[in-house]
Amino acid sequence: MNDKPTPASPRPQRPPPTPPPAATASNPPAILEQYKAYLQDVGNIGTRYTTSNAFYMSVITALLGILALTKLGEGLAELKTILGLAVPAFAIMLCWLWSQTVKFYRTLFKEKFDVLRDLQLLGGLHNAFPLPREDPLLKPNPSLLEIEGIIPVCLALPFAVILIHNVWRLLTNGV
Repeated sequence: MNDKPTPASPRPQRPPPTPPPAATASNPPAILEQYKAYLQDVGNIGTRYTTSNAFYMSVITALLGILALTKLGEGLAELKTILGLAVPAFAIMLCWLWSQTVKFYRTLFKEKFDVLRDLQLLGGLHNAFPLPREDPLLKPNPSLLEIEGIIPVCLALPFAVILIHNVWRLLTNGV
């Protein structure tokens, strides 16, 4: 059976937290240490996420620059036809990959924060670290990762227009 949620089906509920033997409610220092380590891990994942976004943005920008160089009289003018097809197609594929990366990180962050909430409740840390109290404040609005998931789609659209235009021109003019 596929455990992945679909848009039509609700997300499967996580089971209650099962702490390792050293981290029980009777051993708050162990839970606090695990909480701090997990929080640092979430920070490291955030750094990787930022780096991946910068990578995708820089490659998309470079591809746009390559297309700009295909104007008549520019360095890549003789490759205009092939670049006019290959570059937008590659950019669209890259934008799709980028959107999948954003979805992956959105799910990963959700799971990591769920574990942090579990550790808070398990160790009695929920008063000191108010993650559960932030949820009602953030829920009505789309998350930043949901908004960032739209960026690759928006960047793919101009490349799709360019690709369609170039295919149309090639089919109708032969050049």
